[in-house]
Amino acid sequence: MAMNNDLICCRGDMLQQYYLKRFHAADRKRTRRIFRIQNRIDAEAYITEVRKKLKQCFGPLPPTTVINPQITGKVETPKLLIEKILFASRPGFYVPALFYRPKQFSGQLPGILHLCGHTGIGKLGKTYQEVCQSLALRGFGVLCPDPFGQGERREFGNGPGNEHDSFGLSLGLSGNFFGVWRLHDALTALEYLKSREEIDGTKIGVTGCSGGGTLTSYVNAFSDIPMMVAPVCSITRMTRNLENELYTDCEQMPPHFKELGLEETDLFLVRAPRPCYLGIQDNDFFDPAATMEVGAEIRRFYRYFKAESKVVVKTGEGDHGYPVYHRIEVGKFFSSLVKSQPVGTDSDIVVFPEEQLYCTPGGNVKNLKSARLARDILQELSVSLPQKLNLPGLKHLLGIGRITAPTYRNGFQQYFDPAPLHASRFLLQSEPGIEIALKKISSEISNKPDVAPETTLLLPEKAGLSEFRQLLPESDTRETWLLEVRGVGETLSCPPDIDLITIYPRLYAASGTVLGKPFLGGQVLDLLNCLHWMKSQGAQKIHIRSARSMSIPALLASIWSPLPLELTLTGLPESWRDFMRNPDLTRPYSEFPFGILKYGDLPQLMSAARNAGHEITSL
Repeated sequence: MAMNNDLICCRGDMLQQYYLKRFHAADRKRTRRIFRIQNRIDAEAYITEVRKKLKQCFGPLPPTTVINPQITGKVETPKLLIEKILFASRPGFYVPALFYRPKQFSGQLPGILHLCGHTGIGKLGKTYQEVCQSLALRGFGVLCPDPFGQGERREFGNGPGNEHDSFGLSLGLSGNFFGVWRLHDALTALEYLKSREEIDGTKIGVTGCSGGGTLTSYVNAFSDIPMMVAPVCSITRMTRNLENELYTDCEQMPPHFKELGLEETDLFLVRAPRPCYLGIQDNDFFDPAATMEVGAEIRRFYRYFKAESKVVVKTGEGDHGYPVYHRIEVGKFFSSLVKSQPVGTDSDIVVFPEEQLYCTPGGNVKNLKSARLARDILQELSVSLPQKLNLPGLKHLLGIGRITAPTYRNGFQQYFDPAPLHASRFLLQSEPGIEIALKKISSEISNKPDVAPETTLLLPEKAGLSEFRQLLPESDTRETWLLEVRGVGETLSCPPDIDLITIYPRLYAASGTVLGKPFLGGQVLDLLNCLHWMKSQGAQKIHIRSARSMSIPALLASIWSPLPLELTLTGLPESWRDFMRNPDLTRPYSEFPFGILKYGDLPQLMSAARNAGHEITSL
């Protein structure tokens, strides 16, 4: 029976099911732990456990020191004063912010830190001006800083999500979680807000939408300062995002988070019984049902503190964002807790053009002579990292244990043009839940797994078999096999010619990060399993020809290969440090395994592979 090459996505849900199985297993373990909580003492013990785990995920936090705060200008509305603020959270790492307060007030004001979501213009956006002014008119002092990559901190010019990933993924190579940088900025802004003479430091809240809501949950978990928090359109269950095939930015996927049995709910349980408002929209892409589940779990936990009423969950109508409904409800929630004194209503809001609210020359910190930009930070980190290869550490990071020849089964044959040729399919069990397709290319159907002593193995990048002619030069007349590792060919989650092809690899690479099991390590494992299988079937030497994104897995696999190899690596990057020196390089997300530069770089791997006797040509 023949199978046309157009039907290569026959097992496209394999990776989805693989990661869901692991997420669900972590959730079941967490649920069993939660059910053991019977009283407040148990609840406080759980809080201690979660704090320890969060520190493991996020790593050390630097001190929150407000460096050189200054007021660079002011604008006014009839009832509000808006100050343009500039401070640094680290030397030269500037944070522009706007501080809103009533013109007339007595005593001290309660304070609110407002954290922006993913919008290119950051704090200058109309919605965020309206939210901040609405709260200030209710009698709050409100600080709204620009996040990295947004507003006056735009550096790469490719939108907030890509700005974050350009910096965050490169940063992650060194073992630094970008979420910590976002969190540190927010904590420093919180310290600045608390230090203002107008602000009562015992009455401070935090709110934010979308990515700002995620950051609100981080601030909640790590700071003693807030007395109340209100994330909007952000809080869900990480597992639900995977179930819904929803990718989030790199700062929203803390390393080892699911491996350690955590869920987003824990970012609130860890500060029980702090008052919290969870805002959702009925047409949000963050699943509203999951937000309700989070709210219910927080309430159950707060029972042990006799504080169920401190958890408020509100649902508005409409799309993702910070709409008027939540603006009003969050204002009422905060006001009820601190008895703020309003000075006006939302009818007094005045929205300013962006340029009138610039805190820096020309509206970008890049114009400040002493600015330390993301590129500078990455360059400094790349130079400071170890230069030696640590193979045991690298093997552990990638999750590669003892390798043996895997079990296999025969699959249907594929017929494809040009030729006519057959692809005789052997499906190898690389690990539980992962089945990779190894295909023998020949004019004849072959159900026997015989491998010639010297053979060629092709590693396509995306589509699999259709890349055959691109990878194999006509001069190569050896027996030829083609391997589709996880995420390639038959296990692509969608056809390679549609937009979603960029989403699924990001989703599964991120899922691997929170499980402490890099996607790249899985691809290396697949290739090693294949090499052991080919050796068991008669191979004595393998000539590997790899497409662009498969060149790194091929080089890594050569370190632990059971056979001598001749590698032709197409598009192999110069180094992972080069990703840090050029953070706007466009490379697959799987090529950014968190923390790998602590154990070695590609040039050291190349030397180690050659010292092991492998021949390598890099094209």
